[in-house]
Amino acid sequence: MPMLALVLLACIDYGVTQRPDAEDPLPNSDPVTESFVVDEAPADILFYADTSDSMRRHLELLVDNIDGFTNRLDSLASDWQLLAVTSPTGCNNGGILGPDVADWEAAFSEGIQRKPTTLVDEDEMGLRNVANALAEANGGCNTGFLRDDVPVHVIFITDENDESPGWDTVPDYWADYVDDILDAKGDAGLVTISVIGGDVPDGCGADDPSVPTAEPAVGYAEASASTGGEFLSICQGWENDIDLLADSSVTRDTFVLLGDPDPDSIEVKVDGEVVTSWAWLPADNAVYFVSDAPTGGQEVDITFVPAGSVATDDVTE
Repeated sequence: MPMLALVLLACIDYGVTQRPDAEDPLPNSDPVTESFVVDEAPADILFYADTSDSMRRHLELLVDNIDGFTNRLDSLASDWQLLAVTSPTGCNNGGILGPDVADWEAAFSEGIQRKPTTLVDEDEMGLRNVANALAEANGGCNTGFLRDDVPVHVIFITDENDESPGWDTVPDYWADYVDDILDAKGDAGLVTISVIGGDVPDGCGADDPSVPTAEPAVGYAEASASTGGEFLSICQGWENDIDLLADSSVTRDTFVLLGDPDPDSIEVKVDGEVVTSWAWLPADNAVYFVSDAPTGGQEVDITFVPAGSVATDDVTE
């Protein structure tokens, strides 16, 4: 699990949090809350682009808004790096990019718009090509991109459906490519797939010339849903929601408590909503999200009664 810094928002008066000696009376205690904001988490982000001619304007929009994307990561104090991939080889265009790389914006701009010099339509085999890219991060041309215990966020931008081998003959073919992506990372809980693509199931633009034309992002949409990623419609103003993609790049699954809780009393909220997709790790004194880990900027409140205490209502004179 990643060791991630936390920000404790609430000033908490714990009183006695140590377990009392056997002879001592149990202290009275009301529930306490420890609050965290998800930030200061590293992120490895792979952008995969369909570079067909119809994508020119969308890729220009991505380039125009990449600073907004990384500014949001910077505001979350994320140690981030980017990879631009368009080719079926999976090899990066321009290197592993980050804030310390000179002229990284220019390198990303050129790389994400570079057409592959391979067979026609291979730039629309996104799932296969990304599986190749992550395989190449383990000793190949993308070595250094996948860092131990760091979440990886794959973001596809396309106005077509995925046409990786099997798309037109094998039911749920996309799941095999997702498995390859997860296997390359080695930890399924550290992989998120998001999409900027055409609405499913109908696409857009066929009946309205004012709307960009896009086929439904079949294959990509299912892959994204299977990992809990974001889906931004390429049919309308997706660039205005690019912060959502940045937030989804910064995830955290483990929250170490300062207090000593009675595990049976723990309640967890994310942005004010009670959630149950977590487990208690007694050895770490931590709440661990089994699924749906909170993302950048979200607030996590963990309320509990300190261990070895009794509620005031249970005390008798």
